[in-house]
Amino acid sequence: MKTFLEAGKIINKRGLSGELKVDSYCDTPQAFCSFSRFFLDSRGEKEIKVLSAKVYNGYVYLKLEGIDNAGEADKYRNRILYINRNDMQLDEDRYFIDDIIGLDVINIDDGTVYGKLTEVFNRGASDIYTVKNKDKEYLIPAVSEIVIKIDIDKGIFIRPIPGLIDNAEEIR
Repeated sequence: MKTFLEAGKIINKRGLSGELKVDSYCDTPQAFCSFSRFFLDSRGEKEIKVLSAKVYNGYVYLKLEGIDNAGEADKYRNRILYINRNDMQLDEDRYFIDDIIGLDVINIDDGTVYGKLTEVFNRGASDIYTVKNKDKEYLIPAVSEIVIKIDIDKGIFIRPIPGLIDNAEEIR
């Protein structure tokens, strides 16, 4: 398991004081605001402290130590911010996306393996799992009625509703 995980992406600067506009990858922008530090690389070698964080229109606005003007802030555009997994306590039955990517997606009732989880994205109502095998790709809503259990060692167990897998067409 990776120690340093992607938490968000700096997409722009805001104002003249070096504030940054960030697209949060966390469950909520508020969760992103709870961190007191981020890392500027996936190895955790470049730590940067948070001076302030707030949410506005679904984005996080950060003021980070050492970034004091618009010119300096502009240098960070398109950078990924990482967290140390130990800085966040997950509730039971909650997982980091990095930890479930690559798991087999399995029918809990008959053991059919549909493929591997390759991507997780969100378009509003819930996360969507992209599941691929050699022939097909499926989009599975990550809702409790369908995703029954996640076991990091064994896979993601689902109970598909009619039409979700049976009649799904290949996505190109």
